[in-house]
Amino acid sequence: MLSLLLVFSFHLGAARSVVLAWDPNPEPDVAGYRLHRGTSTGSYDRVIEVGNATTNHVADLQEGTTCFFAVMAYSGCGLESGFSSGISYTPPTGVLADPPLPPAPAIVGLVHGSYGVVITWASEPGESFRVLYKNRADDPQWIDVSGDLAATGPKTTWADTDAQEAHQRFYTIALLGP
Repeated sequence: MLSLLLVFSFHLGAARSVVLAWDPNPEPDVAGYRLHRGTSTGSYDRVIEVGNATTNHVADLQEGTTCFFAVMAYSGCGLESGFSSGISYTPPTGVLADPPLPPAPAIVGLVHGSYGVVITWASEPGESFRVLYKNRADDPQWIDVSGDLAATGPKTTWADTDAQEAHQRFYTIALLGP
């Protein structure tokens, strides 16, 4: 069964986009994934071919309009799995009127397993970050789960070992500064 996670970029200019990630399908003949997007659960009117990737950045979302997503694996001979559990996201309204913050770090890897969730993002030596989460997309409060993290290279990796107990978590990476 595929499990879909929602990963946010944390800056105002990215409010109308979202990064989605999912666990790899364990079947040995998986050739790739299709991300489905629509206006209600099970009613998907757009399909995004993502190949073998297990993350995808979705842009062009409408402020205040809820989008629903599910992912499906397919084999080399065209057989498709069923849909993953669905997930939804509603981009907040009015955030683009505020001055933009520096670009958020790009998440370049997300692995979910029995040990928790391991997140990897692009960084520069000397930058500092925090990983925050919430259990529901509409929760108003982000929870700091990492404390301050200092980058020492072009990628920073952090593991949320408490995530193995959670049904779902929504993550964001906050750039604190150089």
